[in-house]
Amino acid sequence: RISVSPNPFSERLGIAMSVQLKNPVFRLYDQLGRLIRSEPLLFGITEMEADALPAGIYFWEVTSSGSRVKGGKLVKH
Repeated sequence: RISVSPNPFSERLGIAMSVQLKNPVFRLYDQLGRLIRSEPLLFGITEMEADALPAGIYFWEVTSSGSRVKGGKLVKH
């Protein structure tokens, strides 16, 4: 189980992972599909600073050993 919050966000994102995955990575993309951030994840909650990102719509995905596990859309104030 994976969730990303809050949505919409302003300064920080919390990525909560309650499943064991092999080499999990969180990736954040802009509206044009460009990779903005890539963070390795730990079991539990990983916090990511996001205050430097401009306002807009972002897309995220979590991968495990290179395969997409889950994805979604986020809005930044």
